[in-house]
Amino acid sequence: GDLIENAKLIVDASPDFVCISGALNTMDEAAARDLVRKAFEASRRGVVFNFLSDRAQPQWMARDIGPARRFNTIAWIDWALSMTTLVSFTQEYLEGHDATILMRRDDI
Repeated sequence: GDLIENAKLIVDASPDFVCISGALNTMDEAAARDLVRKAFEASRRGVVFNFLSDRAQPQWMARDIGPARRFNTIAWIDWALSMTTLVSFTQEYLEGHDATILMRRDDI
């Protein structure tokens, strides 16, 4: 199913964790945040997702990645922390090209 068109699919699945990998790369940040928020709220334990970082090493930043786009990494970490205090972040693979955030629910 299309989770953007029908976010109820996540709720109906009642997942422990939701993993979103590669799906945010062509979305604008508002749509991406909306999807991650819905996934986090629908999960019992949390959500993990990755995106293309705007803090990558120069060899990645010089590449044309269209139609994909890079997101503001610091803003995403801050947003995640506004949703839960249990946030893990890594950007240590692909010379910082990708960033991954794990948000765990702190109300369980």
